[in-house]
Amino acid sequence: MKYLSSPNLALNLSRFSDTLTTLALIAAGLDGTPSPSPSRGYSYQDIELLIRSLERQPPHSGVLLEKLYLQVATLSPEMFDLMAKYLVNLRDLELEYTTVAEHKDRKVSNDSKRLFLQRIKAREYPGWSLQSVFITYYRQTTLFQDVGLMAVLADRIPTIQKHNRVDWPDFGFAFDSD
Repeated sequence: MKYLSSPNLALNLSRFSDTLTTLALIAAGLDGTPSPSPSRGYSYQDIELLIRSLERQPPHSGVLLEKLYLQVATLSPEMFDLMAKYLVNLRDLELEYTTVAEHKDRKVSNDSKRLFLQRIKAREYPGWSLQSVFITYYRQTTLFQDVGLMAVLADRIPTIQKHNRVDWPDFGFAFDSD
């Protein structure tokens, strides 16, 4: 498996945008191998570039992607806005993050999680066909389920049917957090 930087990855993804339905974006370390720490996960700018590269060319439109696994460094409400806008066909979403910020351009603070959840609660995504969401956060060497955030999203996205690990679609990956 080859790991590419975001601009190279975006260029390669655009070649498959008409057929790509499942994608896992895993943070790579400096040596090009999977990073043991999602703190080197993708930034908002990386995610925007990658998602925009998935837009299909005319006569097709939109993004075909149905399943997405994504490691992000900092989760922001704008990241959900971006995914809801461009990934309308997305059914299954799995996110792994290290920190949250109330806004994509703000630094993380002690109040970030509370402000982040307030901003998410103020949003609605009625046009997003997301059915399953699973979110974990990374602390030191362990992944934890973010049950609170998954419940808030399930309340904001009317199509969500599952927001835990039960009956989760198999992406075919086994991750070791060590």
